[in-house]
Amino acid sequence: MLALTKSSSHYQMAAEVDFDQILPSENSLAVLKKESLQNIAAGKCDAIFDKILNDCLKDREKAKELAYTLFSGSRCDYFRSFNVSGKALSYLLLDEKLSTPDLCHVIKNAFEDLKKEKIPSSQTMTNSKEINGWNGYPGEVYQEDEMVAVHHGGGRRHIESFLKGSSESGYKCDSDHQGIFLTPIPKNFDRSNIKMAVLCSRAPLYATRTPLKHCDDAQVIAGLVQKKYLHSVNCNAYEVILKKEDASRLTLLYSETIAANINQLPVLNKDKFLCKFDEDPDLKIRLSQSFDRLFGSI
Repeated sequence: MLALTKSSSHYQMAAEVDFDQILPSENSLAVLKKESLQNIAAGKCDAIFDKILNDCLKDREKAKELAYTLFSGSRCDYFRSFNVSGKALSYLLLDEKLSTPDLCHVIKNAFEDLKKEKIPSSQTMTNSKEINGWNGYPGEVYQEDEMVAVHHGGGRRHIESFLKGSSESGYKCDSDHQGIFLTPIPKNFDRSNIKMAVLCSRAPLYATRTPLKHCDDAQVIAGLVQKKYLHSVNCNAYEVILKKEDASRLTLLYSETIAANINQLPVLNKDKFLCKFDEDPDLKIRLSQSFDRLFGSI
């Protein structure tokens, strides 16, 4: 069984650890997702994290899923915004040429830094938006059962989770509801060209902004939903809310994962981050080369 060694340069058999006795692999990510930051900082998740990381060493998609599970959501808002390891991970996830074992080292480094974080006094963010029934754009009238074309830009994993009805998905819409924000497409647009409607909208900007900070892939979608399931918000007239309990009412017409833009990520002091790997010069060089590829693509 492969595992990360204390020396960051290579990997070895970890026969002395039977990870399969810790927790069934199909449940481990779900358990880690629900753990509090307090328990993570206290080291109570070390064993399950090591088990998952061990499973990721030869599977890049699993490694990216681990990063999303651990660092997305409000639990890590402060960490993603201010910790150099958290910010660096968001960048390095975008370099497909970085080896999966090296990516696992970056995830491990971020996890260890997360455990050192000071626990905020409150991680609950309030939202004062009031939601009401949506009445359509000015000059447009929809019947309650009429289908409305909508689009959305966000994180691929978050969108998939929402559409499957996951209890952890969606955004806080008001004191009582969670959902996602959609933008209706005006009636006079040629809906046969739905892809053009999405790519020329705000959706790509939304998809490449916040999701990347949550270690997610940028995705845009479009679909149809009956007017009666859409609700207005009190800030942006062009946005509507689809509540989590109505997620199944959205019929997808178009979905695409789009290219990421590192300009949307927080400013990173990469030299400060790379200093964390001074004890492993080879790994440090490979990570520096990864940053060169990323910044050279701008």
